[in-house]
Amino acid sequence: MDMNLYEWMKGRKHHFPEAKVKNYVYQLMKALDHMHKNGVFHRDIKPENVLLAEDMLKLADFGSCRGIYSKQPFTEYISTRWYRAPECLLTDGYYNYKMDIWGVGCVFFEILTFVPLFPGQNELDQINKVHNILGTPPPDLLAKFQAQATHMTFNFPPTEGSGFERMLTHVSVEARVLIKKMLAYNPDDRITARQVLKDAYFADLREMEQVKIAPSPALTGKMYSGDGDNPSSNEDSMRTSEAAREEIPSLPPIKGKPVVSRKLLPPAIPHNPSNKSITMEMKAGQKRGKNYVSPYGRKFYKNS
Repeated sequence: MDMNLYEWMKGRKHHFPEAKVKNYVYQLMKALDHMHKNGVFHRDIKPENVLLAEDMLKLADFGSCRGIYSKQPFTEYISTRWYRAPECLLTDGYYNYKMDIWGVGCVFFEILTFVPLFPGQNELDQINKVHNILGTPPPDLLAKFQAQATHMTFNFPPTEGSGFERMLTHVSVEARVLIKKMLAYNPDDRITARQVLKDAYFADLREMEQVKIAPSPALTGKMYSGDGDNPSSNEDSMRTSEAAREEIPSLPPIKGKPVVSRKLLPPAIPHNPSNKSITMEMKAGQKRGKNYVSPYGRKFYKNS
């Protein structure tokens, strides 16, 4: 792959065409839908873990994956803070695969604006930034989170939230509506990967996928002109093939005993666990209270 999504955005001054962004987000959601359908969720969606090569996108770094049907609670300090869902911030590990959708919503916004939506400096600042944009959730949802949290007591002042739509006036209404569905505060109300792919925003990409590709001209020559339903055309193809074979000069017979040689196959190349696009190694300083610096220079204060 040529670069990751953060490198693609870094230093840009002009917005990308929305059609290109839509194509990338669609591919990212197809990757997540495939994972979720097979019982796995990623848990660390961020621009650095999305790889690009021209028009192809691939999701990478599966070192934080967990099974969807695994028993809760999960690890509390997971995911990079800027892309961490509220249920990950406010509970003792009681979250599910919907956290991946929240992460994609944050990444989606960032690709369109080149700035992170919730760049919190610590856990409290992170949740305050979420509330400043989305508003504080209803009391019953906070009570539900509080019942699953022992490391903090909730006392958030009521906040209306300024909304993120004012920063996306240059994109379509459909894109803003879809991001809002991805960033639903309550995970039960948050859209799934399959629902994202079926959203009206991606209707044109779904139609393009349904268009059948015509067979290559290389496969439609005289030798393969028969379609199986026309005996005469099949016979013509056979005659053409036989005539072509007659033009090839026959080789003289081999005299003496045949010589059989054996070649030893080269040893198999072992798996390289240092491939960072596939395997993530746990880095030093991932305990609570340490700051995390990505290989690309961005400080996320990942585990404080």
